[in-house]
Amino acid sequence: MLKKQIREVAIEFKPPNYGRGQVAQIMGDFTDWIPVNMRMYTVEEQMMDDRKAGLFFIKLRLIKGFRYKYRYVYRDSEVVDHDPQTNVTVSKDGIYNNYLEVAADDTRTVADFL
Repeated sequence: MLKKQIREVAIEFKPPNYGRGQVAQIMGDFTDWIPVNMRMYTVEEQMMDDRKAGLFFIKLRLIKGFRYKYRYVYRDSEVVDHDPQTNVTVSKDGIYNNYLEVAADDTRTVADFL
């Protein structure tokens, strides 16, 4: 039954001014705000889709029906992705975070309603 409540999601991040050999990390509600390394696409994947060049990603298994806040760590700084395709929220304390809402069903996401 628990398996039906979990959804695999992928989060991608293309850092500004990417430099070869750099590492990107993600931290958020799902890592207890401890930075975790993200992966880069392989050379073969990048050759098949040039959009993947310099793009980091991570696949996560998250419980459906929740909003998860997160930030990236890149070049020793915490970063919020302001790409128009990502969701950004700001707390009443002025702290910016990206967020991801995992829909309660498998077929629709919050983006379907925007």
